[in-house]
Amino acid sequence: MKVKIWIFSLILMTSGAFGQGKYGNTAEDSVKCVTNISLYKEHFKQKNYADAKKGWINVFDGCPQAQKSTYINGVKMYRSFIAKQKDPALKAQLIDTLYMIYDRRIEYYQQKAYVLGRKGTDMATYSPDNLMAAYETLRESVYLGKTKTEAGVLVKYYQVVYLLYANKEIDKSILIEEFIPVSEYIDGAIFDNAANAIDAGTEKAKAKFNSRVEQYNSAKATVDDIFIKVALCEDIE
Repeated sequence: MKVKIWIFSLILMTSGAFGQGKYGNTAEDSVKCVTNISLYKEHFKQKNYADAKKGWINVFDGCPQAQKSTYINGVKMYRSFIAKQKDPALKAQLIDTLYMIYDRRIEYYQQKAYVLGRKGTDMATYSPDNLMAAYETLRESVYLGKTKTEAGVLVKYYQVVYLLYANKEIDKSILIEEFIPVSEYIDGAIFDNAANAIDAGTEKAKAKFNSRVEQYNSAKATVDDIFIKVALCEDIE
C-alpha cells in the first residue's frame, strides 16, 4: 500500500516533466517509468538483485534520464551478477553491459572524468586480457580530472601502465613519462584537500578532507614504489 501511495505521489510531482523526456514523453510512459523505479528499488534495497533486474532494465531502456541512481545501482547489481556467473560467455555479456552502463551515464549525466575512472578500473579488473583498453580509458580520465581524480584511479592507472610495460606492450619511456603527471596530480590533490581541511567549517567536513589526504598519501607511496622498481639513475635524471 505504501509503495502504491509513493508511486502516485511521485507521478503527481513529475507530471510537469511530461513531454520533456525525463520520465517519458506521455503520461502513460511516466506511469510505467515511476512504477518500474519503485518496483526495482524495493528489491534492490533488499539486495534481491535477480528480481530487481527486470524493472531496472525497463528504467534503463525506457526512461534513461529519470535518475542518476539508475546507473549507480546498475553498476552494483551487475558487479554482483558477474561475480556469481560461472559461464564465460554469459559473464562476458554481463561485463559488456556493465561498461555500457558507464557509457550511458556519461551520455545523460556527464561527469566524464569521474565515470571513466570507475569504468577503467573495472576494465582492468574484468578484462585483464585487454589492458590497453583499460589504459586508454584511465588515461583519458586522469588527464581530464587532473587533481580531482580519485586516488584509487590514479593508482590503478599507474599500475596498468606498469603491467603493460612488464608485458612488453609499451616502452619503458612511457612508464617514466607518466610518473610525472600522476605525481603532480597526487601532490596537487594533497595540497587542495589539506587546505580544505584547514578551512572546513565543521569537524565532519575536516575529517572528510583529512581522510582524502591520507588516501592520496597512500596513492603517492604506491606510485613511488612502482617507479622505483624500474627507474635507473639515468631515467630519473
